[in-house]
Amino acid sequence: TKKERNINIIVFLSGKEYIIELY
Repeated sequence: TKKERNINIIVFLSGKEYIIELY
């Protein structure tokens, strides 16, 4: 569903930001 895709995108972006903050 579109909602599931949006959640996956948010998690992916959040993960990227989290990794960037760690580095």
